[in-house]
Amino acid sequence: REGLLFAMSQGKIVLGYHNIRGLAHALRAMLVYAGVSFEDKLFHSWDEWMGVKPTLNSPFPNLPYLEH
Repeated sequence: REGLLFAMSQGKIVLGYHNIRGLAHALRAMLVYAGVSFEDKLFHSWDEWMGVKPTLNSPFPNLPYLEH
């Protein structure tokens, strides 16, 4: 089985965003409300984000990102 629902059931969700409230806050609240286990990847600096950005398997890696 593949897909987001299966990943949610397996707790393999990663939500990445700056270490501030912003665009990811609504996603974070929905995941918590739904009882979904996820990793909240917070970037504390621009350099930290630039180190991770090229490693994401996405044609348009931007923040926030949600991967499974």
